[in-house]
Amino acid sequence: MPVVHGISVALEYNNVVCWCVYIYITYDTMDSFGQHIMVDDNGNAHFTIFDYLEFYDEKVRSRLTDEEGREIYDGLTIDEFINGHCNDILEAVTKKVITDKRLEKLQDELIDEGKQVCMINLYVLCMYLVERNRKHYVFLLKPTIGETLAELKNVVKVTFTNDDGTTVESSSKLLITKILEMMEANKEIYATNREFMRLVTWDKLTNNAIMQSCFVYDLSQFMNKYFSVKRKKDATVSTKEVELIMYLLKFFGLSKVELTNKRYWQLMNTYKRIKPNLDLCSFPTGDGDHIEMPATFMPYSLWRKGKTNWTEDDVPNNCLKIGDTIKFYGKPTVEE
Repeated sequence: MPVVHGISVALEYNNVVCWCVYIYITYDTMDSFGQHIMVDDNGNAHFTIFDYLEFYDEKVRSRLTDEEGREIYDGLTIDEFINGHCNDILEAVTKKVITDKRLEKLQDELIDEGKQVCMINLYVLCMYLVERNRKHYVFLLKPTIGETLAELKNVVKVTFTNDDGTTVESSSKLLITKILEMMEANKEIYATNREFMRLVTWDKLTNNAIMQSCFVYDLSQFMNKYFSVKRKKDATVSTKEVELIMYLLKFFGLSKVELTNKRYWQLMNTYKRIKPNLDLCSFPTGDGDHIEMPATFMPYSLWRKGKTNWTEDDVPNNCLKIGDTIKFYGKPTVEE
């Protein structure tokens, strides 16, 4: 097919131009891209690359609210994402998206199904989904007395650290025995008293299957609602849409190879298992008010071995109980 002459388009959000780029559009894909191009009174073409993102935010994303009707912050707002990634989007669109032959082929095949997929808009949405899923916060807790005792075997030396960083070691059997006896006597008394250790995003603790399952679920919900055509057996997405989603997993580095359609259904089931573990937590703001956000408080016994599968067995829902207390020292900051 002949190529339409390149057009200079402005990529904008909320009527603010982020940057301009010169692109070529073939007749085959004109409908897919053209629906996102608007021409103003001066004849300037404006390519809206955030259509899918805005649709997802308004009609797909689950909007949780607190008891007073305020929307609960879920880790990453649209404005935060766009303000931090304009340059990243430009580089990706010009160097990766519009030059990817596999995406072009999938785009053509989806047109045959009646779905005019704009890969540039889809890329921006996927960027957002990947980053937002990584923004779930995990509060790692220090070991309790009981958890510490469970780690000790045949202790032969103890180390004390002064606040200036200097240390004192002792191998005294009498001292070690007295310390262990005291810990044993108090482990039940202080079983519900915990201390905050550090704050991380959950991709630092989860295996890749969890990030994959969240991405697959979120993108499937978008495809189903944005492209509202009838699918075989009333499926959420078609086989070709599944193929696109699995390719995008690899495209965004969430998998090393392109995964199979069978793996897609396994990941969807994984999401159903982990969803109850995405707890909502309420935090006091210091002025008598509070804010709620998705966060998980993870006891030492659950994170001490590193990354976890985050299944129902690995991370039980509500791993802390009513009456448990957590002490914070200083302002928590996210560990990069």
